[in-house]
Order: sequence, then structure tokens, then C-alpha cells
Amino acid sequence: KFGFVLDLGDAPYLRAASGDVRVERAHTQSPTQEPLFWVYPEGATTGWLGHQSLVVKAAMDLAHWFVRHNGFENPRGRMRVLIERALPLPDAFQTPLDLMPPAPQAPLGAVQVGLGQGGFLVGLRFGQMSADLCSYLCGFGPLHMTPWRQIYLPQATVQPTHPALLTDANDPYSRIDICTGAPACTQALGETLSLAHEVAKILPKGRFAHLSGCAKGCARASACDVTIVAQKGGFLWGRNAQAGNLFGPALSQEYLLEDLQSAFERPDHA
Repeated sequence: KFGFVLDLGDAPYLRAASGDVRVERAHTQSPTQEPLFWVYPEGATTGWLGHQSLVVKAAMDLAHWFVRHNGFENPRGRMRVLIERALPLPDAFQTPLDLMPPAPQAPLGAVQVGLGQGGFLVGLRFGQMSADLCSYLCGFGPLHMTPWRQIYLPQATVQPTHPALLTDANDPYSRIDICTGAPACTQALGETLSLAHEVAKILPKGRFAHLSGCAKGCARASACDVTIVAQKGGFLWGRNAQAGNLFGPALSQEYLLEDLQSAFERPDHA
């Protein structure tokens, strides 16, 4: 799951997308007015700044550094985890980052700016799409996939109304990250999909939840308002936690939901 994020537009659109080596256009130029580019590891505060002709070499140098330092042996095999160990980066990657601010993500519904002029942006529950839903969306013309569990329909003239789609930014399903879970994932210690539907019913407005089938936390690397992790015999949960940082006795799904409901009703969780 090692990935390169090539975010080369006039403003970065992919900051929220998972990746390990990031390449972005710099807002500064060379003395000859040529565009410059940043290459930096996920989670770092420094990186490489240089010309386009050397970007690929810089990105591969960073990938080789990751392998040399046994990056694949950490629990998630991701760059951010290796960076958190505070290992010194190569000398070429010691320039303090001065990145452009990210572009605002286009809201669900009719698109006026950002991805294009016109069309509609629709969300997918948990980033999943059935064959029937795909067939329905194809009736609106080309489908442009995005890293945000959303699909852009540039030729749509009316908003799709399929019940499996997200068209309201306040929909709780748009604030829940889940992995495939058991039985589809052989490493998962529990099922995630049915539990996610139950969590959606009680998740407070403005709060986010992450459900993981194991401690790797593949669906979300960062901490979340509410993180739930499957264990043998039940689930663990915590506030503002990462999937790999939860410990304690496992709760059944029934007790977990009761515990969450009580926590959500307390003033300190409002």
C-alpha cells in the first residue's frame, strides 16, 4: 500500500488522500521563471524543492530511503509511521516546507467551480458502489472518480436520486470511514459494515467516526473523534485515537453501541 500522490494542479486537491510520497507544485519559481516542485514524505515538515526534470529521481530516492530503513516492517508499512520515528531524512530533503494552501473541496450537489463547470458531485456510502448503482450512474454520462469517496458527473443536468448515494453534506454517512472488514478481508478480526450503519444512527452532527476491522487502520491513518477497532470477541473504542492505539477488554456490539450512545449524550461530547 505504498503510494505516490501527484498533486500538480494550481492548488493541492489531494491533501486528504492517503499517500506516502507527495509531489506538489511550489508557489515559487526558479531564477529562470521555471516552475519548481516539492517532493516530500507524508507527515514530514521538510522536503526536496527542485525542477520538474528531477522530480522522478527525487521521489524514487525517497522510496529507496523508506525501504533502507525497513519502512515495510512497521505495523502499517506507511511513510507517516516511519517519519514519526524521527529518523533523519537525506540531506536533499531538509528544506523546510512552504506549501500552497489546499484547494477547498467541492461540496456535494451541483458543481460550479473546482472540478469543472456544471455537473454534479455525489458521494458513496463508505466509498462502496454496487454494480446496480454503477449502471444507474452511467446513465448520466462519464464518471470521474475522486479520492473523497465521491464521483463527479460532468454531463449530469439533474441531481441523481438513488437511495445509496450521498447528496447532503450533513449526512452522517459522509463522516464515517470504514475498511472492508470481515469476511471480505482475511486479516480483519470482525465485521464493520453492519456496525457502521448502527453508528450512523447515533453519530452527533459534526463528529467523525472510524471503524476498523483490525489495528492497522487501513481506512484512516490519523486520529478520529471516535475510533472503533474489531478484536477477537468484540470491539474497542476511544476518542481522538488511532486504530493501533486502543487497548482494553473487548465489548460486544450491543454494549459498544450503548457505551457510545451514553458518551454522545454527555455535554463534554457536544
